[in-house]
Amino acid sequence: MHLEQASSSTHWSELDGMRGLAILPVLLLHFTKDIGFTPHATVDHVYLFVASLGWWGVDLFFVLSGFLITGILLDAKGSTHALRNFYIRRTLRIFPVYYAYLAAMLIILPSFEWWRTHAPPAGEGGLWLWLYLTNIRQAFSNSFEVVPPFTGHFWSLAVEEQFYLIWPWLVYAIDCRRLRRICLVLIIASPMPRAALGFTGWWVTGYTLMPTRMDSLLMGALVAIQLRKGDDIRRHLMTGRYAAAAAFLVFVATTFAPDMHGAAQPVLRPALRADSRT
Repeated sequence: MHLEQASSSTHWSELDGMRGLAILPVLLLHFTKDIGFTPHATVDHVYLFVASLGWWGVDLFFVLSGFLITGILLDAKGSTHALRNFYIRRTLRIFPVYYAYLAAMLIILPSFEWWRTHAPPAGEGGLWLWLYLTNIRQAFSNSFEVVPPFTGHFWSLAVEEQFYLIWPWLVYAIDCRRLRRICLVLIIASPMPRAALGFTGWWVTGYTLMPTRMDSLLMGALVAIQLRKGDDIRRHLMTGRYAAAAAFLVFVATTFAPDMHGAAQPVLRPALRADSRT
C-alpha cells in the first residue's frame, strides 16, 4: 500500500496481530500478580522478571490507539461537524460497555451476599470511576489499590479519554507540519516528569497521569500524520534512530536503577527487589 492511500477506511490486518501481542504480556503480568507468585529457583526469578515487563503491552495499546484515532481525525478534517461526529461515535463505542461493567461491579454484584462474602472489600473510589478519573485517584494516592476491586485497570482508559478531550481540537485547529512538531516535542518531554516522579518514589503517579503517559499515544499519532502527508517516511528514520537510542537509555535507567522503586515495572518490580534481599 502506498503511503498516500492510507485512510481510516483501510483495514490494517497487521494491527489485529499487534493487539494480540499487546494483550498477552498484560495478562501474564496481572495473572502473576493475582496468584501471588513467589520465586524460589533461578528459573522462577527469570519468569518473574519477564512477567514484570508486561507493562509494555499497555504502551503498545496506546501507540495503536494514537495511530488509529489520529488517522480517523485527519481523514475527517474539514468535513461538516467533524468534532461532534467524532465524540458521538466514541461515546457510543466506549460508554455503554464501560458503564455496564461499572454497574455490574459496583451495583449489581455487591447486592448479592455471596459476592460480599467472597469478593475483596469494595473500598472507595467509585465516583472517580464514573467520571473517568481513575488515574487521578491512583496518582494522588500513589497506589493502584485505591479503587474498587477489578476496576484498577481502567486507569489506562481514563488516560485515553482525557487525551482525546484535547487532541481532536489540536488536530482540527492546526496543519500537519505544526502538529508533527508538537508530537515530537511532547514525545521527548512527556517521559521526563515520569522518570523524575519514579526516581522520587512516586512511580504510580508518573505511570498513570495523562501528561506523563501521552508519549505513546503521540508516537502512534505521529505515524498516522506521516502516512497521510504522503512523505517518504524513510527520510525520518535517522531521527527515529536517535530517538530510539534515547528511549532505550531511558528504559535501561528506569528499569534497573537501584532507587527507582519500580518506575518502569510498577506492579512486580518491588517483589523482585524485596526477594533479592533475602
